[in-house]
Parts: sequence; C-alpha cells; structure tokens
Amino acid sequence: MILKYKKKTAILSEIRHIIENSLSVVIANFKKINVNNMTKLRRDARVNNIDIRVVRNTITSIAFQNTQYECLKKFLIGPILIAFSKKNPGSAARLLKNFEKENLDFKVLAGVFQNQFFSQKNLDELAYLPTHEEAIAKFLNLIKEISFLRLYRTLRLIQNKKKQFF
Repeated sequence: MILKYKKKTAILSEIRHIIENSLSVVIANFKKINVNNMTKLRRDARVNNIDIRVVRNTITSIAFQNTQYECLKKFLIGPILIAFSKKNPGSAARLLKNFEKENLDFKVLAGVFQNQFFSQKNLDELAYLPTHEEAIAKFLNLIKEISFLRLYRTLRLIQNKKKQFF
C-alpha cells in the first residue's frame, strides 16, 4: 500500500513523539509469527505499558536520526517490530525475550537504553534491570540487614569522597 506524503509525515511525527517519551527501545524481527501470537504479544504489551509498533523501515530510520537510538538503524531490515518502554526501561526487552522463548521464529535483535547499545547477546542485561519497586525493596532489605549507625557512617564516607572530587 502506497502512503501519501501527509500520512507519512503524520506517522513520522507520532513515532518521534513516542521516542521522546520512551526510556528504552527494543527491535525484533517478527517474520513467520501468526496473528494470534501477535495479538497476545500486543495485549501483554498494553498491560506492561509498552508501546509496540510496526512501521516502515525508512520512516523508522528517519525517526531515529539525531536520537540515542540511531545505532539501531542498521537492524532495520525485513519485517521489524519496535517496542518502546514507557515506565520501566527493561520491560520491553523482558517481554520480547519471553515471547522469543515461546516462538522460535521470533528474533529479538537489539535494544538501547541511555545511549547504551545492547546486542542480541547481552540484551538480558537490559531485560532484567530491576524495576523502581524492586530497587526500593532491595534498598529497604539492605537497611534492615545493616545497623543504622553503619548506614550513617557509609553515607558520610560517600559524602566526604564527593567533596574530595568536586
């Protein structure tokens, strides 16, 4: 289907708006995935506050220009699905990695978070970043385990080290 210029620019501005509001982006090849599985993936994405888009590669390439996601342009070959994490940076990678385990034809290609590129091999690092709630829970457990006096001393040491460097 041929898109008119106005439609293409509207899609481009929508994708750029999504890029500005996302924490991380993950790209996957969805070749040979049936409609039922894609519907399930989209439903799971909505629940996890992830925006999934299938956009023409040239429009996506233009949208990625001059952003931290520009390094993903080389992966825009074939049928590409783009997942944008809105709240938790690892949620899109986690969702797509779990979907990849269930569907052997689905391939997660790469991701970016805070100008750091994650290839297919090390995407698990991004996928299993702790959520905000998990990080707070770990910190609270740490506080329970150590005494408050020891925590106070540790925080004072950190403060003194910062004063030395700045």
